[in-house]
Amino acid sequence: MVSLSPLIKFINFTTFIILAPFFLESAIAEDDAALKTVREMVNWVRSHGGFMSEKVDIHRMDPSDASSPFGIYAIQDIDENENLFYIPKSLYVSPLGSPQGNITLYNEYICQSAHALMEERKLDYQSKYAPYTRYLDTQKPGALPATYSKAGKDIMRQVFPPGHDAVDWIDKEFKETGCISNDDSFAEHTVALVIQRGFDGTLIPVWDMVNHDNSRVNTDHNPIHSDQGISVHASKKIPMGDQIFSTYDECVDCGAVSSYWGTPEILRDFGFVENYPQRWVYMYEGVWFQLDYDEGNKEFVVIFDEGEPKEDYWGIPTEEAVQFLRNELRRLDELAVTVLKTPPNQIPEHEWNTILQFHRATGVALREAIKTVENDNGKAESHDEF
Repeated sequence: MVSLSPLIKFINFTTFIILAPFFLESAIAEDDAALKTVREMVNWVRSHGGFMSEKVDIHRMDPSDASSPFGIYAIQDIDENENLFYIPKSLYVSPLGSPQGNITLYNEYICQSAHALMEERKLDYQSKYAPYTRYLDTQKPGALPATYSKAGKDIMRQVFPPGHDAVDWIDKEFKETGCISNDDSFAEHTVALVIQRGFDGTLIPVWDMVNHDNSRVNTDHNPIHSDQGISVHASKKIPMGDQIFSTYDECVDCGAVSSYWGTPEILRDFGFVENYPQRWVYMYEGVWFQLDYDEGNKEFVVIFDEGEPKEDYWGIPTEEAVQFLRNELRRLDELAVTVLKTPPNQIPEHEWNTILQFHRATGVALREAIKTVENDNGKAESHDEF
């Protein structure tokens, strides 16, 4: 299948202080139930034919905060090509087969995956995947825009480009089609978990805890639907203390996803605004560009694409396309002094913070793209996969 939502993870933070390994466990609160389920899951994987290197450890990004997200870290220096994980296919949670390229078939597969996961979650300790599903049970609802509060949805819907499905995809693709009931919060959360933590509807323990950062990818792996399962190795030397990263949109299973999928879709499916480099795709307006930040020169760099099919989509944006970007920027600037001026009382803090972060990121991206075109300084690169 053409990967529509590759690797799934929740949030990715930019910078944390990494403590020496012997401080890590003592820094975690003894009542950290989620961490305990992680340890149980790792032991389960290892005892059922899987492998996780003794040179890596899963712990909180902020070891002193039991509410901080998890990451996987090197606790010893790791050599290039050194094996990190192996997860046999027998430990995957998914329907039989693999999803196909058609969007309807893809959604049907996600629906089947969600129902399979619901059954396993309901079995609790009786499930053969119990250590993994009990870890998934520690994931709180509300991480994705589609599962925000009503107030959060109403505002986030205005920040995304008009017509984007980021807020309403569960309603349209899974409730209205009869996959799940309108009032079933357990089912809604399970569908969100399949997208957020799955790989095209396939949930893979341990590997789903590797976070995304396209500027710091240090792993590589075979296709996830290989008969033997997934084998992950270091793509470069990884010093002790570094976090283990993968990519959610430039992976071996991702196909041509980068031609139509970018930073807004990362937020839609994973619940966070990614670090630089970012990709912004306005397909129907014929706009595709990457935005990076040059630390050395302290400036943003915009890269447009002139690869195929440039006649239909990419290249340097036309004047009509640039006017669309200007209109979008004007719309977002208006939101900043109206809707986003003060948070509603009923909106959760994490929703409000993510909305503001995405609003700022979109504004920066639009301004830099417009400026680059107007200054005629756009760097155009060919992307052969297009």
